[in-house]
Amino acid sequence: MEAKFIWLNDSIKKDSYVEFISTFSSDTLDGYIDIAVDTDYELYINDEFVNCGAYHTYPNKLYFDTLKLKLNKGTNNLKIIAYYNGESTFLTYYKKDPVLYFKVYNDNGVLSVSNSSTFSKPASGYMS
Repeated sequence: MEAKFIWLNDSIKKDSYVEFISTFSSDTLDGYIDIAVDTDYELYINDEFVNCGAYHTYPNKLYFDTLKLKLNKGTNNLKIIAYYNGESTFLTYYKKDPVLYFKVYNDNGVLSVSNSSTFSKPASGYMS
């Protein structure tokens, strides 16, 4: 499985929140995720908050957070709420196209990746 850069239906709308959901199986309790977004994210696994983060991205260079996950043996539900600023600011943000990238894995291999089959929708409960 190869992870791809994705966004909601290739929609580019500044100041927007998008929810991404992926369901996958694991045979171990420990896992990891590599995650990168254009602006900010909130990460949940099995409805438990894991982390939030701001982008560490510069023009032509995307940085990833690598985080440890506590998984269930069997089915796991990943939810990422990503925010896209979409408007350059003087010191803190350089406008680019919105992206999300993730790869969930454990010692036995890749469990889930961002790709065209990743479910996405506008995030309810967030104002843009």
